[in-house]
Amino acid sequence: MKEFKLRKEESFIKILKEPPLKKKKINFQKWLYIIVLAGIVFYIAIKVYIGIAVVVAEGQIDLPKQVVSFTEDVRLLRMKVEEGSQVMRGDTLFLYSYESHNDRSDIKRTSTTSKMPEWVVREINQAKKKIEMNKISVEYKKNLLSTIKKNIESKKNLLLAGVNEGYNNYKNLQDQSAKIEAEISSLSSEIKYTRIYLQDLLKQKSEVAESATTTITSPVNNRRYFVSPYDGIVGKIFFEENEICYRKDELLTIHRTEDVAISTFFDPDEMQHVRIGDEVVVTFPDGTESMGIINKFHISTYALPSELQKKHEPTERNIVADIVPYNKEEGKEWKNFYKMNVIIKKLRFKL
Repeated sequence: MKEFKLRKEESFIKILKEPPLKKKKINFQKWLYIIVLAGIVFYIAIKVYIGIAVVVAEGQIDLPKQVVSFTEDVRLLRMKVEEGSQVMRGDTLFLYSYESHNDRSDIKRTSTTSKMPEWVVREINQAKKKIEMNKISVEYKKNLLSTIKKNIESKKNLLLAGVNEGYNNYKNLQDQSAKIEAEISSLSSEIKYTRIYLQDLLKQKSEVAESATTTITSPVNNRRYFVSPYDGIVGKIFFEENEICYRKDELLTIHRTEDVAISTFFDPDEMQHVRIGDEVVVTFPDGTESMGIINKFHISTYALPSELQKKHEPTERNIVADIVPYNKEEGKEWKNFYKMNVIIKKLRFKL
C-alpha cells in the first residue's frame, strides 16, 4: 500500500484581493429637493390649519377721546402742553379768553374761581428741591477740589525736587481735578436753567391767583385756564397761540389711556364662532403678541376703514367688536400702537 504524501509545491491558484468599497457620495440635490418639498408641505398645512381652525380678523387700537370745544368764540392765549403729552386730571392744558361777551351777563356778574393746577405746585416743589440738592453737591465738590489741588501742589514740589516716585499719583490727581471741575460747571448750569424754569412756574402761579380774584367786566380781564378732566394723552391740537377758535370748532382732543380697546372687523360668516368673553391673540405690527377678550359687539355692520379696505374691490361691511386687554399688564403696551393695524386670531372651535 502506497504512502499518502501532501504536495509541497506552491499552488498555481492565486487569491485576488477584493477592491475596497467606495463610500457613497451625499446627493445634495436629492436632500435639497426633499427639504424644499417638506417646506412647501408644511406651509400648505399651516395655511389649511389657519383656514379651518383659526378665525383671523383685522383691527385698530382705539383710545376713547374727548373733543374740547366751546359754545362761543375764544382766543387761545397760551398752550401749556404739546401733542402727545401725558396729562393728569387737574393739569392745566391752555389759557384762553372769550372773544365776545354778547349775551353773557351771567359771566359779568360772577368772578372766576380758578384752582391752582396740581402739576404747577408739584413742579415748583421739585424745582426748589433740585436747586437745593445741586447747591449742596456743588459745595461738596468745591471742598473736594480744594483738597485735591493742595495735594497736586505738594506733589508738584516733590517732582521739582527730583522725586519721581509719585509721578503717576500726580497725573491721577490732575485727572480727578479736571473731572470735578467739569461736574461743578455742569451742576452750575443745571442750577441756572432750573431757576429760569422756576421763575416761569412762579409766574404761572401768580397768573392763576390773579385770575381767581379778577371780576370779568371786559374782554381784557376774562382769561381762564382749561384743566384736564381726566388722565390721558393730548391728541391733535388744531389751533396756534393767539388764534381764535370759533364756537363748536375742535380746539384739541384728549385720549383716555385707561380705556384702550381694539375695534375689530369680523367677517359676518364667522359670527357663529365668536362670542362675548372669548379670548383672542393680538399680533402687533412689531411682531409681539398679547392677549385680549371680546368685550362687546356693535349693533350694525360697518364699512372697513380705508387703510384696511382692498383697492379696486367693492366696499366690505363687517361685524365690529371691541376687544379689551386681558389684564392691566397687557393693556400698558396697547396704547403705544394707537391707530395702528393689528391682527386678531381666535380658535374657531373649542377643544
